[in-house]
Amino acid sequence: MQEIHSDYIVYADESGDLSFEDKEYPVFVLAFCIFSKREYLNDVVRHVKGLKFAFWGHDMTILHSKKIRTQVDGFRFLQGISQREKFINSLSQAIKNSPFTIISTGIDKRLLQEQYINPANPYELGLEYCLERLYRFLQEKKQKGRITHVIIESRMDNQNKELEQAFQNIIEKNKGSQKDYPLKLIFGDKKANSVGLQIADLIAYPIGRYVLKPDEENLAFKIVEQKFYKFPNYLQRGLRIFPLNSAVTKILDLRKISDLTKIEG
Repeated sequence: MQEIHSDYIVYADESGDLSFEDKEYPVFVLAFCIFSKREYLNDVVRHVKGLKFAFWGHDMTILHSKKIRTQVDGFRFLQGISQREKFINSLSQAIKNSPFTIISTGIDKRLLQEQYINPANPYELGLEYCLERLYRFLQEKKQKGRITHVIIESRMDNQNKELEQAFQNIIEKNKGSQKDYPLKLIFGDKKANSVGLQIADLIAYPIGRYVLKPDEENLAFKIVEQKFYKFPNYLQRGLRIFPLNSAVTKILDLRKISDLTKIEG
């Protein structure tokens, strides 16, 4: 029997590592970027490849968040202020014009370690939440019975096996109505030059900065904020921050007050 494929595809990437020793960037982010396949082909690929042709004259350069920030390898030209501004503006516009939906989890490893004697694996925590929200998204988009592929950047073989096992465990644990929205995990190599994986890589770090300091200016986050699932009320829905810190709690409380004011008005 031939498989029936979903109208959507998911590309995922992470920011941060799983250790609890990183004091400078003590956060782990898992970001799912959900694309309509039609829009991915017609719009997203066109915007990203157009950017590459404009700055490199070819589309073989792989956009990598850390290399852009540190201005190394094929991004050394960003050391010039005018070129950097031009590139960042063009990249921001390409991302802004690319239609996709973000579902993400940000784990504050400091609070996780403080609040739990045996803290869970941050990747598994993030994966479970992202998958649960992905099922809701697919239900809303009427993708029942259709296979949706989740593409995650490949790592070491043993890490891939652990992730694949965690992925299957979460699916088995949540079987029920969700079995009508089948998911398949695929590992993609960064060298494959996948536009979807590159976008997931670019958005994961700004989300991490927001999780750490939500009240700090974060222009890159502002560009993608409207793409979160359930925007404008995306906090703890399209973007789950766990455990909640005081700054995010304050934002949520202010939004509750604002919503009540609107209802009463």
